[in-house]
Amino acid sequence: MKGKWQCRTLPPNKASKRRIALLSIHREGENSNADVQVQTKLHPSDVTALLAGLRERGLLEINNKNRWATYRISKTVTETYKEKPIKKTDKEKLGLVKSVGRKNTVLLESILTLSAEPRSAQEIADAVGRSRNYVSNQCLSLLIRMGRLSMTDPANPKSRNQKYVVKR
Repeated sequence: MKGKWQCRTLPPNKASKRRIALLSIHREGENSNADVQVQTKLHPSDVTALLAGLRERGLLEINNKNRWATYRISKTVTETYKEKPIKKTDKEKLGLVKSVGRKNTVLLESILTLSAEPRSAQEIADAVGRSRNYVSNQCLSLLIRMGRLSMTDPANPKSRNQKYVVKR
């Protein structure tokens, strides 16, 4: 049995709590123990242990070591993970993301080509040889989020007369 003053152990999903703490500190620039406690919903002693562990790993720096310490992402981490200029390939110039995969990139390119004139989801699905549900849920929604495709009736996204066209 634990003693009254012993620190509780971190829950099994401690990796996600670490990520939440790091993202919160990165977003805000600087956070205190109390800020991280609100974000992670952990006990104050667990937050102290979490922040100490991140400090020991070199991910965080402590600003002032008095009672109200604040934490920020360490300079070595920010310098290591600075954004590097990206060389755009032809596919990236089209606005297609690499994370979609080669097969899906070809599929998305063909959908963009087909959508030069307004077409329904069923017409696009028939042309590319996929189901209407797959094309609507996976491809069209992605292209709309990317800003490459637009709906002819954006006020009624589920309309049976909805058509999709390439944004110009």
